[in-house]
Amino acid sequence: NAISFSSQRSYLDNLTGRFYSYYPTDILFAWGTDYCLKLRKKILNKTNPSIDTILITGCFMLDKFMENESKRLAYIKENFINNGVKKTILFLDTNHALCNILDGQTITTKELEALYTAMFTLVIEHQEIGLIIKPKKSKFFNSLNIKSITKQALDTGRLHIVTNPESVKPSVYANISDMAVSIINHDIPAAIIECVILGKPGILYNFGSLNIVEPTFYSWADKKVTFDTIDEVVEALINFCFNEDYNFIGDWSNHILDYDPFLDFSAANRIEFYLSLLLEFSRKDIDKKEIICMANNLYSAEFGKDKVASII
Repeated sequence: NAISFSSQRSYLDNLTGRFYSYYPTDILFAWGTDYCLKLRKKILNKTNPSIDTILITGCFMLDKFMENESKRLAYIKENFINNGVKKTILFLDTNHALCNILDGQTITTKELEALYTAMFTLVIEHQEIGLIIKPKKSKFFNSLNIKSITKQALDTGRLHIVTNPESVKPSVYANISDMAVSIINHDIPAAIIECVILGKPGILYNFGSLNIVEPTFYSWADKKVTFDTIDEVVEALINFCFNEDYNFIGDWSNHILDYDPFLDFSAANRIEFYLSLLLEFSRKDIDKKEIICMANNLYSAEFGKDKVASII
């Protein structure tokens, strides 16, 4: 009669037929409606193991992470200001491969090197721009052939590369950034979602060309959030930094509630509330499905019926 649960960690793609088996549990805690609909579609199409209930809790990845990083953030911000920075860009990279691989779409090493070169050149040529690099993993960044231009950018005093990036969330550095930038491979990266939930502008290099499989997203994001070439990404950043008429660049505000309907840093409290219900009802001599149903009803009453999706 045990009840299993898990929580959203990364973001789902919208590719038909791509099998996921991350969450073969009774209950899953999801950030928002967009993710919930994608996962429900995969379950009904039998491309993900069945989950009885998906609960929308908001993004728990943001809860108080920044408190432990305050001194480091203050140091970076002060250093940038002392070097004339007026706009700070946060770049969130991803894994790469020498060529297209069969088990998942990944940006090529050559293309990622070209993107890094463009970002570093932006810093070198524009004194008012600072750049924070938060690699997905150190080994991905260190394997790139960009050492010479990296040194040139570091010498400006306006580049900060996060050490031990695996141990800190992207949203931590979003707190002192004006714009977040990341890459589309086969999905919308969770890292950029974390940043825009904080209210930060965010743009994406559309390497994966997912226009066909993400039509709703692209109907509003094209040339505002997503850009198809490296040159377009750089142009968008320059316009954002130096032209007030381009303040729409990276703006997710009209759609952000699809990704986190609460925006209150209290997702962990909602998860705690639900788990306490499960614990309370599990002490009674009732069936597992009835326990989940009772907990779902009370969660719905507290946070809204639209925050619970039962899948049978």
